[in-house]
Amino acid sequence: MIYFFSKGPEYLQCEIHPGRPHVLTLVAPDGAAQSERYASGSELVERWEQLTVHMTDDGWHGPFGRDPRD
Repeated sequence: MIYFFSKGPEYLQCEIHPGRPHVLTLVAPDGAAQSERYASGSELVERWEQLTVHMTDDGWHGPFGRDPRD
C-alpha cells in the first residue's frame, strides 16, 4: 500500500510492504528513501500508528490513499 502526506508544497510517500520481512519505506520530499524492517505485522502496524500521529503533530496532512498531486 502507498500513502501520502502533504505539507504545503511538499509530499512524503509511505510504502507498506506486507509479508516477511514487513517493510515500511518512507520517501522524503527530496526523493531520499529510508526503509524500516519489522519481524511481525503487529510491529509494523504499531510503527505506522506512531508515524501518523507524529506526522500530524508536525503539521503534515494525511494519510491520503493516492497521490494528491494528481
